[in-house]
Amino acid sequence: MKVVIFSGGRGSTVLSKRLVRQPGLSLTVLINGYDDGASTGEVRRFLGDSLGPSDFRKNASRFANELNTCECALIELFDLRLPVDLSDQDGVCAVKMLAEQRIDKLPVTVNDVRSVVQQLNTQTLSMVADRLGHFLSIYRTGGFAFADCAIGNLVFTGCYLAEGRDFNRAVDNYCGLMGLPDGLIVNVTNGKNLFLVALDRNNHFLASEEAIVDSAQKNHIEDIYLIGSPFDELEKSSLEKMDKVAAMECLQQRSVAPVANSAALEALERADLIIYSPGTQHSSLYPSYMTPEIGHAIAANFTAIKLLITNIYEDAEITNYQAVDIADRARFYLREKDSRDFPDPLLVTHSLINYPDQARSGAAHIAPGDLGLIDDPRAIRIGEYEDGSSGFHDADKALTPFINTIFRQRRSLKLAVLMQEAISADKITQSVLQMLRHTASERLPNIDLISELESPLPKSLQEFLPFRTIHVLPGDVRQFLSESDYDYVVLFESSGMYHGGDIMKLISVLESSDLDAVWGSRRLSVNDIHDSYRLRFQHRRIIGAISYLGSHLLSLVYLFLFGRYISDSLSGVRVIRKSLLVDIPFNREPTIYNQQLLSGILKKRGEVLEMPVRFFSQSPKKVKRTTVMDGLKALGVILKNRLFGQHG
Repeated sequence: MKVVIFSGGRGSTVLSKRLVRQPGLSLTVLINGYDDGASTGEVRRFLGDSLGPSDFRKNASRFANELNTCECALIELFDLRLPVDLSDQDGVCAVKMLAEQRIDKLPVTVNDVRSVVQQLNTQTLSMVADRLGHFLSIYRTGGFAFADCAIGNLVFTGCYLAEGRDFNRAVDNYCGLMGLPDGLIVNVTNGKNLFLVALDRNNHFLASEEAIVDSAQKNHIEDIYLIGSPFDELEKSSLEKMDKVAAMECLQQRSVAPVANSAALEALERADLIIYSPGTQHSSLYPSYMTPEIGHAIAANFTAIKLLITNIYEDAEITNYQAVDIADRARFYLREKDSRDFPDPLLVTHSLINYPDQARSGAAHIAPGDLGLIDDPRAIRIGEYEDGSSGFHDADKALTPFINTIFRQRRSLKLAVLMQEAISADKITQSVLQMLRHTASERLPNIDLISELESPLPKSLQEFLPFRTIHVLPGDVRQFLSESDYDYVVLFESSGMYHGGDIMKLISVLESSDLDAVWGSRRLSVNDIHDSYRLRFQHRRIIGAISYLGSHLLSLVYLFLFGRYISDSLSGVRVIRKSLLVDIPFNREPTIYNQQLLSGILKKRGEVLEMPVRFFSQSPKKVKRTTVMDGLKALGVILKNRLFGQHG
């Protein structure tokens, strides 16, 4: 399964950890480099032509730690910040000593660096030293403020210079140092250096990404822009004097459209699941969305689930936002500020909105908003998705249903076909032949055939069958199934009254539906059931009428007690999810067992689909018929299970 998640530095932490641990999942994290605060801003000023590395660095550390791809000391070193009061003299001395691998000569002001570096093996230290050597190759006295700088940012600077000032290759170089797989962390653009600015609703110009996310402010962002170079003080002053329309026009004229990274586009085009994560929307996420061709690549992927997860709490740049506002603005930027006309479902198939318990709901929680603004209710998932009071999403609750849906669509279901009521191997053979005639050999599901006959099926038959046959004595069936790894079990009455080809028909719907049971119905095959009544009760019309009305009575009882009308509760062709089947008491009496199955599944609110099956009536002399007493017992089982549950 291929998953792409749009991320910033920390907003997607729990989601990314959940995804990267999932077996069988290939993850791509799309990040932009417009961060310009703290030491990232210093790196950008020092290099003069580079995007910001911090969000890439934070994600690399997180994944390296989660995947255990490098020494723990290396992760600790890259996340370590130099002291806030460090002098530039001690800072450059520390970098020189690291580059020369003279750890004993590190200044005493960076003793914490020394203790971490001493844990690195020689090869790792050599690679770090090499990158820092590139940093020093362009350093000039007073040219860099080392105080409070993350060492990982210094190393990234060396990667950038080592890669000929190619930002995207620098990302790969840095991730390679930490042993991360290629394509895990990807810049959303081609790496051209651009600067993020914004205009708020009060016409205040926010001249940097740092100003946009400033937690001391309560910004109400009107729009964001990417420009080729920062505004100087004169330009800022001039812009502040303009009215809103003129200011927006000026910023639009200065805007530069980034070029999407071809690796990002390819990942989106091939993705099975695309996640718009929570986070700092106007700096980490919306700028990525508005990259030209990103929205187009997403819209062109018709088969992917596209999941938008809104924030739990307010951030400084989404003050007074509601969840629907976050979702609406995301679509605005995915449409490149509404310059493209992609329909909503092509961009977002599901919006996951947190709605906390009222006892825990506070002013800081983002409210859902007017959900009527979202045209299609099928696209909304509302619930309590916060992990306790952590401020983070419960990743399993948020993601697992979507991951399981995709895996279920991709993997081959494992099924058991249990042949019941067969009096001979010939009966089973006929049913199996009918099965095989109704499916192409290349589309044959992953099936085991289970026989309850007193002795195993003839070896000559087993030789020719394209699936495994298993002999289980009737008394051992439930235990055998409990210990198996089947997804579903087909219960098929192989007396000759049902057609084996219908097994394949019922199984086929499981490939595209998350059902708990597929129930064969003779009543939905009108001609067959009427022919059956004529044969069975041709000389006993009163008994026939009672039988006819009795079966309908059972259907009405299900409607009354469970809210589901089951047209044929006495069917002999059923496909049941194994995890449900093994929890239901086993009964050798088919009429009773069917009611135990149905009432057990429906009480657990299981999804049941009825489908017509063919029925071939046989003489009452050859098969046992359901009697009035059987019907009364069945009715009793339904009532008992609805009121008291069942125990097995």
